[in-house]
Amino acid sequence: MSSPARSFGELLAKGKVVSGGCADRADWYREGAPHWELCRFFGRVVEVTGWGARGRHEKGRSKFAKATAKLTVATRLVRAAQERREPVAWITDVRMPFYPPDVASHGVDLDALAVIRVPGEGRGGVAAFRAADQLLRSGAFGLVVLDAPSVDERRIPLQVEIRLSNLARAHGAVLLWLRGQPRDSQASVRAIPLCERVAEGRFRCTIRVVKDKRVGQLWEQGETFDGPLGLR
Repeated sequence: MSSPARSFGELLAKGKVVSGGCADRADWYREGAPHWELCRFFGRVVEVTGWGARGRHEKGRSKFAKATAKLTVATRLVRAAQERREPVAWITDVRMPFYPPDVASHGVDLDALAVIRVPGEGRGGVAAFRAADQLLRSGAFGLVVLDAPSVDERRIPLQVEIRLSNLARAHGAVLLWLRGQPRDSQASVRAIPLCERVAEGRFRCTIRVVKDKRVGQLWEQGETFDGPLGLR
């Protein structure tokens, strides 16, 4: 891993990001069969919620289901954004430590990833959503990941969700919200990742999309991959 960049300007100089994002976000939506890819989500709120696990191996099942399923889905989109040189920010909860090796094992460039840590309780919900608001409002980020599991989602005002949805649409950005249990929300896409250990160190993740306002039908996609370092 290269030495960490000290500023956004250095990332620009290194060519790892493009100022204001890429100009070709006009390909926000592509015709054809639904597919889990970044270009379909620009201008939208994408909600990855719940967790599930199944398979022959019981050991480590709960740990994988609760952490790795959503992590896998999120890091795939982060990597895709970085391949487009889109600036990416990840808002995380101080009570749920951000583990860089797992993220890097999915091909994410940690040097080009902004990580914002917010309080995990009390006013943590305010801090997390305020950070998401400011990042989207700046127009600088193509993808913002909101991962704050300690936030009481029942207390999030509807107008906050509407404002974030409007900001994502206005700036052509993706807000990827990693949630716990499914709830009614303003998300344009809702997906539930279900993961299965198929061999030692190998997993299959099926992304079940149960809500997609642009497609109007349910769809799913599967992929087999190596597990993160902690589960190999």
